[in-house]
Amino acid sequence: MNQKKINSIITLISLTILITIGIQLFWNYENYQTNKQVLFNEVQNSFEDVIEDYYTEANKKTTISIFERNSDSITSLGDYIEIEEIGKHLDKMNSGSTELPNISISNNFEDNSNVKIIKGVPTRKDKVDLQEFEAKYTISISQDSINLKSISKPLQLALVQKNIKTSFRIEHFKKDSIFAEHGDNLNTKEILVTLSSSELIPVGETLKLSFSNPISSIFKRGSIGILASCVLALAIIFSLLYLMRIIKSQKELSEIKNDLISNITHEFKTPIATVLAAIEGITAFSTENQNIKTAKYLQISKDQLHRLNTMVEKLLETAAINSESLELKKSRTDIVLFVQKIVSSAKHNYPNKNIIYHSSIETEAYDIDEFHLENAINNLIDNAVKYGGKAVNITLEKIEEKLIISVLDNGKGIPQDQHKKIFDKFYRISSGNKHDIKGFGIGLYYSHNIILKHDGKLELISTSNSNEFKISL
Repeated sequence: MNQKKINSIITLISLTILITIGIQLFWNYENYQTNKQVLFNEVQNSFEDVIEDYYTEANKKTTISIFERNSDSITSLGDYIEIEEIGKHLDKMNSGSTELPNISISNNFEDNSNVKIIKGVPTRKDKVDLQEFEAKYTISISQDSINLKSISKPLQLALVQKNIKTSFRIEHFKKDSIFAEHGDNLNTKEILVTLSSSELIPVGETLKLSFSNPISSIFKRGSIGILASCVLALAIIFSLLYLMRIIKSQKELSEIKNDLISNITHEFKTPIATVLAAIEGITAFSTENQNIKTAKYLQISKDQLHRLNTMVEKLLETAAINSESLELKKSRTDIVLFVQKIVSSAKHNYPNKNIIYHSSIETEAYDIDEFHLENAINNLIDNAVKYGGKAVNITLEKIEEKLIISVLDNGKGIPQDQHKKIFDKFYRISSGNKHDIKGFGIGLYYSHNIILKHDGKLELISTSNSNEFKISL
């Protein structure tokens, strides 16, 4: 998969994530607006119900309605109601009176179905029952003020019962001017307003309810939807990001594979070409007096085939170390003599390098797999020789019951962002076939895993002009 296709997939995934987030935000906003409208309607309905109850109770004291079935017999009302007595009481009332006087009703009224008296304004049910009555007479006193406190308390109780938490203020208007007000001081930016549409409110008057936007109540009502939306959005985003990570990983793996093939090709071509040249040389000789040359070319071929075999073994070791079935064959070993032998071999193999060895302990026995641990340490030394400077320092010491084997070179430091990657299989800081020193990028991977199988730790300490690989057992 080329870089252009990968960039297209990443762009598509990014757009999908953004669209998903946008849709979820829009859905949650619409859900919020719906819940807000529902809650607004509940507050409004509670306000209307409280006003209806208030005026219904108030009108029972200030209004009385008299209904007569036959409008032609109005004088018959005197047979049932003491009208003159009512008039005397009304004359005595002053502007501060809030209730009508008691109206005396004749005892035989209950047996008469032509006249009906209702205290207060007739309800809808009353109006249905009174359809046959033709005449209506109302005695009422009007009030200039409304007891807003008597409305506020039942409204507050109604809102609490509906689990609506909001502060509110009630205002009584007369001809667009505030006549009275009661409630909380609303200092919030978003204030919702509703006007009562009750028919019981006197003409020319208005009751206005202002209340703060109950955001917490709105979100609480839509919490399940919001939570489900967030979970769904996060699941989609996580899946897409995970897919993007897999694509990136596959791209890196493809690059590593190409890099490995390129390096293997270069590594294998040299010994193969050398062996072929030696065989061609032997074939071209005359058989007389060419024993020395033949032996020389055969030795070259042997060395190159041995080198080729070593590279194949390294690849096989890498495959084996990645398997859980690999079991170390540990034995009790003097670690000091073990490291000394490795250092002596390194000095012999790399005569042009200044290999310095120091040990602070004389003898120490450990259970190790000599074959694999020797290969692991040799890989670290080989790495220091190839990429370091002229000197390689190998140190053996014991610190707080831990055995420390350190391989320090004076080469160019490895960047910090590469420290974790260098222990990955086939990873090399350079790429492609432009490495100054050829290799497969498996030495540090192999060493790291062998140390882990010894219950140890391999770490890198790097500066601008040195690299130290430290084994802790």
